[in-house]
Amino acid sequence: FGSPGTGAEGQARVIPYWPAAFWGCAAVVGVVGVIAWFLLRSQPEDLGLPPIEEYHGEPKTLLEEEVEEGEIAPEGSWKLVGDVLASPTIWMLASSYFFIKLTRYSFIFWGTMFVAEAVKSDAFTSALIAAAMQVGGVVGVVGCGYVSDKVFQSRRAPAAVLSLLAAAAIMCAGLWEINDPYVMAGFFFLV
Repeated sequence: FGSPGTGAEGQARVIPYWPAAFWGCAAVVGVVGVIAWFLLRSQPEDLGLPPIEEYHGEPKTLLEEEVEEGEIAPEGSWKLVGDVLASPTIWMLASSYFFIKLTRYSFIFWGTMFVAEAVKSDAFTSALIAAAMQVGGVVGVVGCGYVSDKVFQSRRAPAAVLSLLAAAAIMCAGLWEINDPYVMAGFFFLV
């Protein structure tokens, strides 16, 4: 941080009006939001297509099967919110998502510092190594979807079990001291 843009006292100078750096990201998100607003549809029926269950030849959804014909709560009803909050599956998914996000943000916010101290690298190299986690996340999601669709014939449970076993192996590998930048990048990629 202390080379081309340093002042007389060794302090880093900030380019004029540095908050402008955030406007580019906000503009991209705004454009994507406008595109989604006009092009995204809620359900296949909005485009004249059959419902997903009918298209795949599946039975009616569980919510429709459990509720008698005249008992369906109107859209926006608090009864539907109460039914969702009473579901143990929702609470299990919500708690697992909470802990996944907690772990993920710990890696995102502290990963660069951890890499810098473990590998003794500069800020740019440390950030690049820590960014391997996001690249691995994209590859992992696509790869897991492909494996569950092609190898396990659209069964998600075997792919989930393999993912849990891989997570346990990665956690055990993280117990060893890693000093090599390439091994550290591989570790972040696998995480």
